[in-house]
Amino acid sequence: MDPRDTAQPDATMNEADTAPVTATATASGSESPAEAAPRTISRSAQRRAIKAAAEAAALLRECDPADLIATGDLCDQCATGLGFLQPGEEPKRNADISPDRRCGFCLGVLADYKELAQAVLDRICAPGREFSDTHYRLELMLPRAIAYRRRLFLQRFKDRGIDYSYEVRREFTRLTEPIFEAALGKKYKVDGPLHFIVQMSHETDKELPNKLPRAEGEPSLREVKRARKATKPAQLGREQTISLVVDGVKPVPFPLPPVTTRPTVSHHVVRRDPIFVGGRYLKLARGVAQSLWLICGQPKTVNSVQQCIGAFFKEAARADDVLLVAAGREDADVRMLGNGRPFFLEIQGARNLEFDPIAVAAKINETHAGLVQVSRMRWVSKAECKMVKVGEELKAKQYSCLVWARGVEQETIDRVNAMKGIVVNQSTPTRVLHRRVNIVRPKTINWVSISRLSEEFFRVDLETQAGTYIKEFITGDIGRSTPSLASLLGTPTDILELDVTNVQLDWPPRFEAAPKAS
Repeated sequence: MDPRDTAQPDATMNEADTAPVTATATASGSESPAEAAPRTISRSAQRRAIKAAAEAAALLRECDPADLIATGDLCDQCATGLGFLQPGEEPKRNADISPDRRCGFCLGVLADYKELAQAVLDRICAPGREFSDTHYRLELMLPRAIAYRRRLFLQRFKDRGIDYSYEVRREFTRLTEPIFEAALGKKYKVDGPLHFIVQMSHETDKELPNKLPRAEGEPSLREVKRARKATKPAQLGREQTISLVVDGVKPVPFPLPPVTTRPTVSHHVVRRDPIFVGGRYLKLARGVAQSLWLICGQPKTVNSVQQCIGAFFKEAARADDVLLVAAGREDADVRMLGNGRPFFLEIQGARNLEFDPIAVAAKINETHAGLVQVSRMRWVSKAECKMVKVGEELKAKQYSCLVWARGVEQETIDRVNAMKGIVVNQSTPTRVLHRRVNIVRPKTINWVSISRLSEEFFRVDLETQAGTYIKEFITGDIGRSTPSLASLLGTPTDILELDVTNVQLDWPPRFEAAPKAS
Protein backbone atom coordinates (compact mmCIF):
# COMPACT_ATOMS: atom_id res chain seq x y z
CA MET A 1 0.00 0.00 0.00
CA ASP A 2 1.16 3.51 -0.79
CA PRO A 3 2.26 5.24 2.47
CA ARG A 4 0.32 8.33 1.33
CA ASP A 5 -2.91 6.39 1.73
CA THR A 6 -2.55 6.50 5.54
CA ALA A 7 -1.44 10.13 5.71
CA GLN A 8 -3.23 12.56 8.05
CA PRO A 9 -6.46 13.95 6.53
CA ASP A 10 -6.77 17.55 5.45
CA ALA A 11 -8.47 19.99 7.82
CA THR A 12 -11.34 20.35 5.37
CA MET A 13 -12.19 16.65 5.48
CA ASN A 14 -15.09 15.57 7.63
CA GLU A 15 -15.20 12.46 9.72
CA ALA A 16 -17.00 10.48 7.03
CA ASP A 17 -14.33 11.32 4.48
CA THR A 18 -11.58 9.84 6.65
CA ALA A 19 -13.46 6.78 7.77
CA PRO A 20 -11.69 3.67 6.57
CA VAL A 21 -13.33 1.26 4.18
CA THR A 22 -12.64 -2.39 4.94
CA ALA A 23 -12.51 -5.03 2.26
CA THR A 24 -11.69 -8.71 2.48
CA ALA A 25 -8.96 -10.02 0.23
CA THR A 26 -8.93 -13.67 -0.70
CA ALA A 27 -5.57 -15.23 -0.07
CA SER A 28 -4.00 -17.55 -2.59
CA GLY A 29 -2.96 -21.13 -2.00
CA SER A 30 -4.74 -23.21 0.64
CA GLU A 31 -6.04 -20.32 2.75
CA SER A 32 -9.80 -19.97 2.92
CA PRO A 33 -11.58 -16.61 2.50
CA ALA A 34 -12.24 -16.56 6.24
CA GLU A 35 -8.52 -16.75 7.00
CA ALA A 36 -7.58 -13.93 4.56
CA ALA A 37 -6.38 -10.66 6.14
CA PRO A 38 -8.68 -7.61 5.75
CA ARG A 39 -7.46 -4.70 3.57
CA THR A 40 -8.22 -1.06 4.48
CA ILE A 41 -8.64 1.62 1.77
CA SER A 42 -8.94 5.25 2.86
CA ARG A 43 -11.45 7.63 1.33
CA SER A 44 -8.59 9.89 0.10
CA ALA A 45 -7.17 6.98 -1.92
CA GLN A 46 -10.62 6.38 -3.34
CA ARG A 47 -10.87 10.01 -4.44
CA ARG A 48 -7.46 9.84 -6.11
CA ALA A 49 -8.46 6.69 -8.00
CA ILE A 50 -11.71 8.35 -9.13
CA LYS A 51 -9.80 11.43 -10.27
CA ALA A 52 -7.30 9.32 -12.24
CA ALA A 53 -10.14 7.44 -13.91
CA ALA A 54 -11.81 10.72 -14.83
CA GLU A 55 -8.59 12.03 -16.38
CA ALA A 56 -8.17 8.84 -18.39
CA ALA A 57 -11.77 9.13 -19.57
CA ALA A 58 -11.14 12.75 -20.59
CA LEU A 59 -8.22 11.65 -22.77
CA LEU A 60 -10.44 9.09 -24.45
CA ARG A 61 -13.34 11.44 -25.03
CA GLU A 62 -14.89 11.48 -28.45
CA CYS A 63 -13.37 13.98 -30.89
CA ASP A 64 -15.34 15.02 -33.96
CA PRO A 65 -13.28 15.42 -37.15
CA ALA A 66 -15.48 18.38 -38.07
CA ASP A 67 -14.13 20.21 -35.00
CA LEU A 68 -10.55 19.65 -36.16
CA ILE A 69 -11.42 20.97 -39.61
CA ALA A 70 -13.19 24.02 -38.15
CA THR A 71 -10.26 24.94 -35.88
CA GLY A 72 -7.63 24.46 -38.58
CA ASP A 73 -6.13 21.30 -37.08
CA LEU A 74 -6.71 19.57 -40.43
CA CYS A 75 -5.89 21.11 -43.80
CA ASP A 76 -8.07 20.50 -46.86
CA GLN A 77 -5.71 17.89 -48.35
CA CYS A 78 -5.45 15.84 -45.16
CA ALA A 79 -9.17 16.11 -44.35
CA THR A 80 -10.01 14.82 -47.84
CA GLY A 81 -7.28 12.19 -47.86
CA LEU A 82 -8.32 10.78 -44.47
CA GLY A 83 -11.92 10.54 -45.65
CA PHE A 84 -13.41 13.29 -43.44
CA LEU A 85 -14.30 15.45 -46.47
CA GLN A 86 -15.61 14.43 -49.86
CA PRO A 87 -13.54 15.49 -52.88
CA GLY A 88 -14.55 19.03 -53.78
CA GLU A 89 -16.47 19.56 -50.53
CA GLU A 90 -16.01 23.04 -49.01
CA PRO A 91 -14.70 22.81 -45.44
CA LYS A 92 -16.35 24.81 -42.67
CA ARG A 93 -13.75 26.91 -40.90
CA ASN A 94 -13.96 29.19 -37.90
CA ALA A 95 -13.46 32.86 -38.68
CA ASP A 96 -10.81 33.42 -36.00
CA ILE A 97 -8.21 30.92 -37.29
CA SER A 98 -4.69 32.36 -37.22
CA PRO A 99 -2.98 32.51 -40.63
CA ASP A 100 0.13 30.94 -39.03
CA ARG A 101 -1.74 27.84 -37.91
CA ARG A 102 -0.50 24.61 -39.49
CA CYS A 103 -2.26 21.31 -40.04
CA GLY A 104 -2.04 19.02 -37.03
CA PHE A 105 -1.60 15.98 -39.29
CA CYS A 106 0.99 17.03 -41.91
CA LEU A 107 2.45 20.03 -39.98
CA GLY A 108 1.97 22.23 -43.04
CA VAL A 109 4.01 20.09 -45.42
CA LEU A 110 1.19 19.96 -47.97
CA ALA A 111 -0.02 23.53 -47.57
CA ASP A 112 3.54 24.88 -47.99
CA TYR A 113 4.72 22.31 -50.52
CA LYS A 114 5.92 24.96 -53.00
CA GLU A 115 8.20 26.63 -50.46
CA LEU A 116 9.52 23.28 -49.26
CA ALA A 117 10.09 22.11 -52.83
CA GLN A 118 12.14 25.23 -53.52
CA ALA A 119 14.16 24.63 -50.36
CA VAL A 120 14.91 21.11 -51.58
CA LEU A 121 15.93 22.39 -55.02
CA ASP A 122 18.27 24.95 -53.46
CA ARG A 123 20.07 22.07 -51.75
CA ILE A 124 20.26 19.49 -54.53
CA CYS A 125 20.97 21.90 -57.41
CA ALA A 126 24.26 23.17 -56.01
CA PRO A 127 27.04 23.93 -58.55
CA GLY A 128 28.91 20.82 -59.71
CA ARG A 129 25.90 18.54 -59.34
CA GLU A 130 24.71 18.55 -62.92
CA PHE A 131 23.74 15.03 -63.96
CA SER A 132 22.97 13.93 -67.52
CA ASP A 133 20.30 11.42 -66.45
CA THR A 134 16.79 11.73 -67.81
CA HIS A 135 14.97 10.30 -64.77
CA TYR A 136 15.16 10.79 -61.02
CA ARG A 137 13.55 9.47 -57.88
CA LEU A 138 12.94 11.23 -54.59
CA GLU A 139 13.18 9.59 -51.18
CA LEU A 140 11.58 11.87 -48.60
CA MET A 141 12.03 11.38 -44.87
CA LEU A 142 9.40 13.42 -43.06
CA PRO A 143 9.72 14.73 -39.50
CA ARG A 144 9.17 12.16 -36.76
CA ALA A 145 6.34 14.30 -35.47
CA ILE A 146 4.24 13.46 -38.56
CA ALA A 147 4.56 9.72 -37.98
CA TYR A 148 3.71 10.26 -34.30
CA ARG A 149 0.61 12.26 -35.15
CA ARG A 150 -0.47 9.80 -37.80
CA ARG A 151 -0.45 7.02 -35.23
CA LEU A 152 -2.59 9.12 -32.90
CA PHE A 153 -5.10 9.90 -35.65
CA LEU A 154 -5.34 6.24 -36.58
CA GLN A 155 -5.93 5.36 -32.95
CA ARG A 156 -8.50 8.07 -32.39
CA PHE A 157 -10.55 7.58 -35.53
CA LYS A 158 -10.09 3.90 -36.33
CA ASP A 159 -13.81 3.39 -35.84
CA ARG A 160 -14.81 6.51 -37.79
CA GLY A 161 -13.99 5.34 -41.31
CA ILE A 162 -10.48 6.82 -41.51
CA ASP A 163 -8.51 5.98 -44.66
CA TYR A 164 -5.48 3.99 -43.56
CA SER A 165 -3.79 4.28 -46.96
CA TYR A 166 -3.39 8.07 -46.87
CA GLU A 167 0.25 9.15 -46.48
CA VAL A 168 1.69 12.64 -46.41
CA ARG A 169 4.89 11.54 -48.16
CA ARG A 170 3.04 10.15 -51.16
CA GLU A 171 0.87 13.25 -51.41
CA PHE A 172 3.90 15.56 -51.18
CA THR A 173 5.64 13.61 -53.96
CA ARG A 174 2.56 13.95 -56.17
CA LEU A 175 2.26 17.70 -55.59
CA THR A 176 5.95 18.48 -56.09
CA GLU A 177 6.51 16.23 -59.09
CA PRO A 178 5.75 18.96 -61.70
CA ILE A 179 7.94 21.46 -59.81
CA PHE A 180 10.94 19.13 -59.70
CA GLU A 181 10.53 18.01 -63.31
CA ALA A 182 10.44 21.61 -64.54
CA ALA A 183 13.44 22.70 -62.46
CA LEU A 184 15.60 19.61 -63.05
CA GLY A 185 14.62 18.90 -66.65
CA LYS A 186 14.09 15.24 -65.72
CA LYS A 187 11.11 12.94 -65.34
CA TYR A 188 10.13 11.29 -62.07
CA LYS A 189 10.46 7.50 -62.02
CA VAL A 190 10.06 5.14 -59.10
CA ASP A 191 13.34 3.37 -59.89
CA GLY A 192 15.12 6.34 -61.48
CA PRO A 193 18.93 6.10 -61.34
CA LEU A 194 19.38 9.63 -59.97
CA HIS A 195 18.48 9.45 -56.29
CA PHE A 196 17.61 12.47 -54.13
CA ILE A 197 17.37 11.72 -50.41
CA VAL A 198 15.86 14.57 -48.39
CA GLN A 199 15.25 14.62 -44.65
CA MET A 200 12.93 17.14 -43.03
CA SER A 201 12.68 17.99 -39.36
CA HIS A 202 10.34 19.97 -37.13
CA GLU A 203 10.87 21.75 -33.86
CA THR A 204 8.46 19.36 -32.11
CA ASP A 205 10.59 16.31 -33.01
CA LYS A 206 12.80 16.72 -29.95
CA GLU A 207 9.76 16.68 -27.65
CA LEU A 208 8.66 13.22 -28.82
CA PRO A 209 9.47 9.94 -27.08
CA ASN A 210 11.62 7.46 -28.93
CA LYS A 211 8.54 5.32 -29.48
CA LEU A 212 4.85 5.51 -28.61
CA PRO A 213 4.06 3.80 -25.30
CA ARG A 214 2.14 0.54 -25.56
CA ALA A 215 -0.42 -0.88 -23.20
CA GLU A 216 0.77 -3.84 -21.18
CA GLY A 217 0.47 -7.12 -23.07
CA GLU A 218 -0.15 -5.51 -26.47
CA PRO A 219 1.98 -6.65 -29.46
CA SER A 220 4.88 -4.52 -30.66
CA LEU A 221 5.29 -3.41 -34.25
CA ARG A 222 7.98 -6.07 -34.77
CA GLU A 223 5.67 -8.76 -33.40
CA VAL A 224 2.89 -7.63 -35.70
CA LYS A 225 5.23 -7.71 -38.72
CA ARG A 226 6.31 -11.22 -37.81
CA ALA A 227 2.67 -12.27 -37.52
CA ARG A 228 1.96 -10.75 -40.90
CA LYS A 229 4.84 -12.63 -42.55
CA ALA A 230 3.59 -15.88 -41.05
CA THR A 231 0.03 -15.24 -42.27
CA LYS A 232 -1.35 -15.09 -45.77
CA PRO A 233 -2.06 -11.52 -46.95
CA ALA A 234 -5.74 -12.37 -47.37
CA GLN A 235 -5.95 -13.31 -43.70
CA LEU A 236 -4.17 -10.24 -42.32
CA GLY A 237 -4.41 -7.12 -44.45
CA ARG A 238 -2.84 -3.69 -44.12
CA GLU A 239 -5.71 -2.19 -42.11
CA GLN A 240 -5.72 -5.11 -39.68
CA THR A 241 -1.98 -4.77 -39.20
CA ILE A 242 -2.21 -1.06 -38.44
CA SER A 243 -5.20 -1.64 -36.20
CA LEU A 244 -3.26 -4.20 -34.16
CA VAL A 245 -0.51 -1.67 -33.61
CA VAL A 246 -2.61 1.37 -32.76
CA ASP A 247 -4.82 -0.62 -30.40
CA GLY A 248 -1.79 -1.06 -28.16
CA VAL A 249 -0.98 2.65 -27.88
CA LYS A 250 -1.74 4.22 -24.53
CA PRO A 251 -4.03 7.27 -24.65
CA VAL A 252 -2.36 10.68 -24.89
CA PRO A 253 -4.00 14.14 -24.89
CA PHE A 254 -5.85 14.79 -28.13
CA PRO A 255 -5.96 16.95 -30.13
CA LEU A 256 -2.33 17.94 -29.73
CA PRO A 257 -1.27 21.55 -29.15
CA PRO A 258 -1.57 23.75 -32.27
CA VAL A 259 1.41 24.11 -34.59
CA THR A 260 2.51 27.45 -36.06
CA THR A 261 5.83 26.58 -37.73
CA ARG A 262 6.48 24.43 -40.77
CA PRO A 263 9.21 21.79 -41.19
CA THR A 264 12.63 22.60 -42.60
CA VAL A 265 15.05 20.66 -44.81
CA SER A 266 17.72 19.43 -42.40
CA HIS A 267 19.77 16.94 -44.48
CA HIS A 268 20.06 15.88 -48.08
CA VAL A 269 22.03 13.40 -50.18
CA VAL A 270 22.38 13.33 -53.96
CA ARG A 271 23.32 9.89 -55.18
CA ARG A 272 23.42 8.31 -58.59
CA ASP A 273 23.13 4.56 -59.01
CA PRO A 274 26.46 3.14 -60.19
CA ILE A 275 27.02 2.32 -63.84
CA PHE A 276 29.18 -0.58 -65.00
CA VAL A 277 31.74 -1.01 -67.76
CA GLY A 278 33.31 -4.39 -68.49
CA GLY A 279 36.35 -5.62 -70.38
CA ARG A 280 39.66 -7.50 -70.08
CA TYR A 281 43.06 -6.15 -69.07
CA LEU A 282 46.64 -7.12 -69.79
CA LYS A 283 49.45 -6.40 -67.35
CA LEU A 284 52.64 -6.38 -69.41
CA ALA A 285 55.15 -5.42 -66.73
CA ARG A 286 56.06 -6.77 -63.32
CA GLY A 287 55.94 -4.65 -60.19
CA VAL A 288 52.37 -3.49 -60.84
CA ALA A 289 49.67 -4.41 -58.32
CA GLN A 290 46.05 -4.96 -59.31
CA SER A 291 44.82 -2.37 -56.80
CA LEU A 292 46.57 0.22 -54.69
CA TRP A 293 48.88 -1.67 -52.30
CA LEU A 294 49.58 0.25 -49.11
CA ILE A 295 51.86 -0.77 -46.24
CA CYS A 296 51.96 1.60 -43.25
CA GLY A 297 50.20 4.18 -45.38
CA GLN A 298 52.85 4.08 -48.12
CA PRO A 299 52.30 2.62 -51.62
CA LYS A 300 54.26 -0.59 -52.19
CA THR A 301 54.21 -0.20 -55.99
CA VAL A 302 54.36 2.90 -58.17
CA ASN A 303 51.37 1.95 -60.33
CA SER A 304 48.34 -0.29 -60.11
CA VAL A 305 45.91 -1.60 -62.70
CA GLN A 306 43.02 0.17 -60.98
CA GLN A 307 44.83 3.52 -61.07
CA CYS A 308 45.84 3.16 -64.72
CA ILE A 309 42.30 2.28 -65.87
CA GLY A 310 40.07 3.97 -63.30
CA ALA A 311 41.50 7.46 -63.63
CA PHE A 312 40.45 7.73 -67.29
CA PHE A 313 36.89 6.52 -66.69
CA LYS A 314 36.55 8.73 -63.64
CA GLU A 315 37.43 11.76 -65.73
CA ALA A 316 35.20 10.73 -68.65
CA ALA A 317 32.16 10.12 -66.43
CA ARG A 318 32.93 13.01 -64.04
CA ALA A 319 32.38 10.44 -61.31
CA ASP A 320 32.97 10.43 -57.58
CA ASP A 321 34.88 7.15 -57.55
CA VAL A 322 35.70 4.11 -59.66
CA LEU A 323 36.14 0.58 -58.28
CA LEU A 324 37.75 -2.29 -60.18
CA VAL A 325 36.47 -5.85 -59.65
CA ALA A 326 38.28 -8.66 -61.47
CA ALA A 327 37.93 -12.43 -61.83
CA GLY A 328 40.73 -13.21 -59.41
CA ARG A 329 44.01 -11.38 -58.95
CA GLU A 330 47.66 -11.92 -59.70
CA ASP A 331 50.56 -10.89 -57.49
CA ALA A 332 52.40 -7.66 -58.20
CA ASP A 333 55.40 -9.58 -59.64
CA VAL A 334 53.19 -11.65 -61.98
CA ARG A 335 52.24 -10.58 -65.50
CA MET A 336 48.77 -11.04 -66.96
CA LEU A 337 49.17 -12.09 -70.62
CA GLY A 338 47.12 -13.99 -73.21
CA ASN A 339 43.68 -12.55 -73.84
CA GLY A 340 43.62 -10.72 -70.49
CA ARG A 341 41.81 -11.01 -67.19
CA PRO A 342 38.03 -10.30 -67.09
CA PHE A 343 37.05 -7.29 -65.00
CA PHE A 344 34.40 -4.63 -64.61
CA LEU A 345 34.42 -1.08 -63.30
CA GLU A 346 31.78 0.17 -60.89
CA ILE A 347 31.54 3.90 -61.61
CA GLN A 348 29.96 5.70 -58.67
CA GLY A 349 28.25 9.09 -58.89
CA ALA A 350 28.67 9.45 -62.67
CA ARG A 351 27.51 12.87 -63.87
CA ASN A 352 28.19 12.27 -67.55
CA LEU A 353 26.95 9.22 -69.42
CA GLU A 354 27.69 10.49 -72.89
CA PHE A 355 31.07 8.85 -73.30
CA ASP A 356 32.28 5.92 -75.36
CA PRO A 357 34.06 3.14 -73.40
CA ILE A 358 35.97 2.11 -76.54
CA ALA A 359 37.33 5.64 -77.00
CA VAL A 360 38.38 5.76 -73.33
CA ALA A 361 40.10 2.37 -73.77
CA ALA A 362 42.09 3.76 -76.70
CA LYS A 363 43.40 6.59 -74.50
CA ILE A 364 44.41 4.09 -71.80
CA ASN A 365 46.29 1.89 -74.27
CA GLU A 366 48.10 4.88 -75.74
CA THR A 367 49.07 6.34 -72.36
CA HIS A 368 50.13 3.09 -70.67
CA ALA A 369 51.69 1.25 -73.62
CA GLY A 370 53.95 -1.52 -72.35
CA LEU A 371 52.38 -1.37 -68.88
CA VAL A 372 48.59 -1.94 -68.88
CA GLN A 373 46.30 -2.55 -71.86
CA VAL A 374 42.51 -3.05 -72.02
CA SER A 375 40.27 -4.68 -74.63
CA ARG A 376 36.60 -5.49 -75.32
CA MET A 377 35.43 -2.51 -73.27
CA ARG A 378 31.67 -2.07 -73.28
CA TRP A 379 28.67 -1.24 -71.11
CA VAL A 380 27.41 -4.08 -68.92
CA SER A 381 24.52 -4.41 -66.50
CA LYS A 382 24.74 -5.05 -62.77
CA ALA A 383 23.24 -8.52 -63.23
CA GLU A 384 25.87 -9.43 -65.83
CA CYS A 385 28.66 -8.42 -63.45
CA LYS A 386 27.85 -11.46 -61.29
CA MET A 387 29.44 -13.61 -64.00
CA VAL A 388 32.87 -12.21 -63.09
CA LYS A 389 32.71 -13.24 -59.43
CA VAL A 390 31.30 -16.67 -60.32
CA GLY A 391 34.08 -17.21 -62.84
CA GLU A 392 36.68 -16.24 -60.25
CA GLU A 393 35.96 -19.45 -58.30
CA LEU A 394 34.80 -21.89 -60.99
CA LYS A 395 36.80 -21.32 -64.19
CA ALA A 396 40.15 -22.94 -64.99
CA LYS A 397 43.28 -20.82 -65.47
CA GLN A 398 46.53 -21.41 -67.33
CA TYR A 399 50.01 -20.32 -66.27
CA SER A 400 53.55 -20.28 -67.59
CA CYS A 401 56.56 -20.10 -65.28
CA LEU A 402 60.33 -20.24 -65.34
CA VAL A 403 61.58 -22.89 -62.91
CA TRP A 404 65.02 -23.79 -61.60
CA ALA A 405 65.83 -27.40 -60.65
CA ARG A 406 68.92 -29.62 -60.56
CA GLY A 407 69.45 -33.19 -61.66
CA VAL A 408 66.14 -33.73 -63.46
CA GLU A 409 66.12 -36.66 -65.88
CA GLN A 410 64.10 -36.58 -69.10
CA GLU A 411 62.32 -39.75 -68.02
CA THR A 412 61.04 -37.95 -64.92
CA ILE A 413 59.85 -35.01 -67.04
CA ASP A 414 57.92 -37.35 -69.37
CA ARG A 415 56.33 -39.11 -66.40
CA VAL A 416 55.10 -35.79 -64.88
CA ASN A 417 53.88 -34.52 -68.27
CA ALA A 418 51.68 -37.62 -68.58
CA MET A 419 49.89 -36.93 -65.29
CA LYS A 420 46.33 -35.60 -65.43
CA GLY A 421 44.03 -34.33 -62.68
CA ILE A 422 46.61 -34.09 -59.89
CA VAL A 423 44.83 -33.29 -56.60
CA VAL A 424 46.99 -31.04 -54.41
CA ASN A 425 46.26 -30.35 -50.75
CA GLN A 426 47.42 -26.81 -50.08
CA SER A 427 47.66 -25.35 -46.61
CA THR A 428 47.54 -21.56 -46.38
CA PRO A 429 50.91 -20.35 -47.73
CA THR A 430 53.45 -19.08 -45.23
CA ARG A 431 53.70 -15.77 -47.11
CA VAL A 432 50.04 -14.93 -46.40
CA LEU A 433 49.57 -16.88 -43.18
CA HIS A 434 49.70 -13.67 -41.13
CA ARG A 435 46.47 -12.40 -42.70
CA ARG A 436 44.53 -15.53 -43.71
CA VAL A 437 43.08 -18.44 -41.79
CA ASN A 438 45.19 -21.60 -41.74
CA ILE A 439 43.14 -24.21 -43.58
CA VAL A 440 43.79 -26.94 -46.16
CA ARG A 441 42.40 -26.29 -49.64
CA PRO A 442 42.23 -29.21 -52.09
CA LYS A 443 42.90 -28.01 -55.65
CA THR A 444 43.22 -29.83 -58.97
CA ILE A 445 46.07 -29.49 -61.48
CA ASN A 446 44.47 -30.45 -64.80
CA TRP A 447 47.74 -30.93 -66.70
CA VAL A 448 51.42 -29.99 -66.58
CA SER A 449 53.82 -29.49 -69.50
CA ILE A 450 57.54 -29.22 -68.69
CA SER A 451 60.10 -28.30 -71.39
CA ARG A 452 63.85 -28.08 -70.74
CA LEU A 453 65.54 -24.74 -71.53
CA SER A 454 68.98 -25.67 -70.19
CA GLU A 455 70.53 -28.09 -67.73
CA GLU A 456 68.91 -26.39 -64.71
CA PHE A 457 66.16 -24.15 -66.17
CA PHE A 458 62.72 -25.28 -67.36
CA ARG A 459 59.59 -23.75 -68.82
CA VAL A 460 56.54 -25.13 -67.00
CA ASP A 461 53.05 -24.59 -68.43
CA LEU A 462 50.03 -25.81 -66.49
CA GLU A 463 46.28 -25.53 -66.18
CA THR A 464 44.74 -25.48 -62.72
CA GLN A 465 41.53 -25.03 -60.84
CA ALA A 466 40.77 -21.43 -59.87
CA GLY A 467 42.30 -20.46 -56.55
CA THR A 468 45.38 -22.67 -56.78
CA TYR A 469 48.58 -21.25 -55.29
CA ILE A 470 51.00 -21.76 -58.21
CA LYS A 471 54.19 -20.65 -56.45
CA GLU A 472 53.53 -23.07 -53.60
CA PHE A 473 52.75 -25.94 -55.99
CA ILE A 474 56.12 -25.41 -57.69
CA THR A 475 58.25 -25.15 -54.53
CA GLY A 476 56.19 -27.21 -52.07
CA ASP A 477 56.25 -24.39 -49.46
CA ILE A 478 58.27 -26.46 -46.92
CA GLY A 479 55.85 -29.34 -47.22
CA ARG A 480 52.62 -27.33 -46.87
CA SER A 481 51.58 -28.10 -50.47
CA THR A 482 51.50 -31.82 -51.29
CA PRO A 483 52.20 -33.19 -53.78
CA SER A 484 54.26 -30.43 -55.37
CA LEU A 485 56.34 -30.19 -58.53
CA ALA A 486 59.44 -30.51 -56.33
CA SER A 487 58.19 -33.80 -54.86
CA LEU A 488 57.14 -35.10 -58.29
CA LEU A 489 60.55 -34.33 -59.78
CA GLY A 490 62.34 -35.56 -56.67
CA THR A 491 64.52 -32.46 -56.33
CA PRO A 492 64.23 -28.95 -54.83
CA THR A 493 62.74 -26.37 -57.19
CA ASP A 494 62.40 -22.62 -57.24
CA ILE A 495 60.14 -20.36 -59.33
CA LEU A 496 61.84 -17.40 -60.99
CA GLU A 497 59.03 -15.91 -63.11
CA LEU A 498 55.30 -16.48 -63.31
CA ASP A 499 52.78 -15.34 -65.93
CA VAL A 500 49.03 -15.90 -66.23
CA THR A 501 48.34 -16.86 -69.85
CA ASN A 502 44.60 -17.58 -69.92
CA VAL A 503 41.46 -17.14 -67.80
CA GLN A 504 38.75 -19.34 -69.27
CA LEU A 505 35.78 -17.03 -68.91
CA ASP A 506 33.85 -15.57 -71.84
CA TRP A 507 33.63 -11.97 -70.66
CA PRO A 508 32.27 -9.46 -71.34
CA PRO A 509 29.09 -10.65 -73.08
CA ARG A 510 29.26 -10.71 -76.85
CA PHE A 511 26.55 -8.09 -77.35
CA GLU A 512 26.65 -4.34 -76.81
CA ALA A 513 24.57 -3.34 -73.78
CA ALA A 514 23.09 0.14 -73.55
CA PRO A 515 24.19 2.32 -70.62
CA LYS A 516 21.87 2.31 -67.64
CA ALA A 517 20.94 5.97 -67.97
CA SER A 518 17.16 5.67 -68.07
